[in-house]
Amino acid sequence: MPLDTGRCSVGSSERDEPLAGTAPVARRWVLVEHPGPWAKQPLDTPPFAGALGQRLDVALTHHNARLLLIRRTGRQLEASEARLWRVVDTQTGDSITGTWLTERDLDEVITALADVNGPFAEPSPPMTLVCTHGIRDACCAIKGRPIAGMLSRDLDEEVWECSHLNGHRFAGTALLLPEGACYGRLDQADALRVVRAHRSGRTVVERLRGLTRLPAPAQAAHVWGLAELARREPTAARPMEAIEIGTVVEGEGEGEFTCAVHGVDGLEGVSLVRVARQELPAAPLSCGKAPESAASHVVTAVEAPTA
Repeated sequence: MPLDTGRCSVGSSERDEPLAGTAPVARRWVLVEHPGPWAKQPLDTPPFAGALGQRLDVALTHHNARLLLIRRTGRQLEASEARLWRVVDTQTGDSITGTWLTERDLDEVITALADVNGPFAEPSPPMTLVCTHGIRDACCAIKGRPIAGMLSRDLDEEVWECSHLNGHRFAGTALLLPEGACYGRLDQADALRVVRAHRSGRTVVERLRGLTRLPAPAQAAHVWGLAELARREPTAARPMEAIEIGTVVEGEGEGEFTCAVHGVDGLEGVSLVRVARQELPAAPLSCGKAPESAASHVVTAVEAPTA
């Protein structure tokens, strides 16, 4: 079957747009089980479309967090069945989990955002969240739902469908918690391989959009560091934590940054990686939309490592 070149994800792949540095940015993730339907924005979906959503929006901004609606593939919740919520901190791996039935129950989520690193937190279980948010873009549903179904057969309780992960032109997209690693351009042929490799500490760098707790330039520098490790030692493990990002400094030119990258040259070495925000040719960023401008973050230079 020929590719549908009218789809934004097909066009993005044909243009070979860089994936690195395109992950959504959030240190903490609020996950709320919700059977749907989902509005274009999670906070416009009942019961969030009102005072609760306004309170939660303030808390999300304060704690560098984002909300995702989640659901199990092929499972319809009964009206009286308790629904899961979980707050995950990607920096520490801590989480707080609860259940809800009414809008009032969800006020606990706001409290958990503030307390997720406190005495009531516990290590988050692994979660694989696949974007299937078709009302945002058809590619999310067309590519995401088959991936979620396939992964759930192998990984069972770890897998959830989720609302939008940004960048639908990079569909299929998935967020792996608690690390906060976002992957893109997944399909049914390679998604299970990518998730299994990630869980075993062997990052598939060419599918990695970035760690969500990092800003976009640092995401790009982090992916560069992992790719450099893979180039130097192709058979060695390269877990996310093998590379760490230190300071990120804005350069003199607009859209220029210098990131301190630790781990490429051993524990003591620090590489200074220059990252530039580069404009891309205008193209449809969503299915059926007119061409729009976009940008990517690209590593342009690397200074010799210092001890």
